Amino acid sequence: MARYENRSDVVLLENFPPIYPLIEKCDLYIGDYSSIGYDFLALDKPLYFLNPSSSPLRSCGLELPNRGAHQFLIDTLEANTKDYSTQRKNIYYYAFGEALETNKIKSNIFTKLHL
Repeated sequence: MARYENRSDVVLLENFPPIYPLIEKCDLYIGDYSSIGYDFLALDKPLYFLNPSSSPLRSCGLELPNRGAHQFLIDTLEANTKDYSTQRKNIYYYAFGEALETNKIKSNIFTKLHL
């Protein structure tokens, strides 16, 4: 980045996580307890999990049953959207902390590195 930061014909996208435009197009998450599930927390989308886990993410949605998953989704989507919203927001804050401006992040890093 340092090599290109002073060029007028280059724009550095420091705060652009490319997963978010994809998540915005999704209605809900169905998966395991991976980092993508944590990314869904940023947009407060309903979460459904395929396997049991002790992950903090588990408290943010529902585990899909082995049988009848389609009907389960239909029956629980509205409740999942509402009932787990607060917990999704809490776990998002726990995992990622407060959103900071780029300059504040740089200042924090350089202070800790004594630069």
